[in-house]
Amino acid sequence: AMRRRPTARGTPPSLSFLAAALAFFFTAAVGRSAERPVCQVAEAIIGSVDTHLREWDNQIEIGLNESMNCSMFLEFVYLSRDRIRTQLDYIRGNFSAEEEMLRAGGAEGVAATTAMSHMSTAASLVSAHIHIHGVLAAARPECLSENLQLLFLMSLRRMKTLLEGQLRNLWIVFQGTAEFFHQGASRWLIEVVELFEADLKTMEQIMVSWQPPPEEPMAPGTRPGPPLPAFSQREPDGVALSTLEVLRRDVFEEWPRQKPALRALLRHVFPRDSHIADFCAGSGRSADFLNDTGLVTAYAFDPSPNIKLLSKGTVDTVRLHAEPVQLWRSFDIALCLPPPRNFWGGG
Repeated sequence: AMRRRPTARGTPPSLSFLAAALAFFFTAAVGRSAERPVCQVAEAIIGSVDTHLREWDNQIEIGLNESMNCSMFLEFVYLSRDRIRTQLDYIRGNFSAEEEMLRAGGAEGVAATTAMSHMSTAASLVSAHIHIHGVLAAARPECLSENLQLLFLMSLRRMKTLLEGQLRNLWIVFQGTAEFFHQGASRWLIEVVELFEADLKTMEQIMVSWQPPPEEPMAPGTRPGPPLPAFSQREPDGVALSTLEVLRRDVFEEWPRQKPALRALLRHVFPRDSHIADFCAGSGRSADFLNDTGLVTAYAFDPSPNIKLLSKGTVDTVRLHAEPVQLWRSFDIALCLPPPRNFWGGG
């Protein structure tokens, strides 16, 4: 029989392997302990984000469960939003309680670091909401009515404003005026809670008239109720901007810049104190600019069907191209700045 050859100094192979393994782990541990603090912080941040993403993905897996019909799916969406709203309300309440307690003790209020912690926690919840419900909406479009689709888009519009507000508050910190941060944080927390409360109330109103799917299995690609209209920049008449296009331009500030043309018109065309009707107003920015000058009075009109709702009443719906129009007064100037190539596919 062949004898196993001993290793150097007579150490058996198993003990030699064990010693090598212990040396490796010891070296790794020493390396970690000697790691620069900034690297440790970076790894902790990445690990924290990964943990949050795993938790959010778990929620997505629940929402994507194929055994859930549309009624159950929308109930899950509602309850998920309500849970986030509750957590946001807790954060706001804790912030207010700490603020009141410190002021009662003679302090000026919570420190900037404490305020930033509350705001960051709330912002993480808002990010979770966008992450989860964005994936769910993309995966289950057959469950969305047109009103629900518009609600979620309007919600994203307001969230964009909130997230920009968070960045403004962080700017206050980095410009060296952190003592003012907690004031902005308090207002921001109130606004974000009010947003989710308003969304939930609106969703409740929409769901009253929402029609659930029939009991029998739905064919792939179908949905309960009329299909969502395909996205288009303009209405079928080729003139009016679609509701979604108006909303998109508002959210991402993509309306054409007309100020140079408006300045020229003010200088060379518009009479002083004249009344101007802008019939291609969009969200009304040109009329706002003209009114801010104080030189003329401008009124905003647009053929988009939901423009009054989207502009919060500052723009009225007028369809000159489709029907007779009788307005409450006469105007000195009729204005429509978008060029004709924007209409009818450039015809």
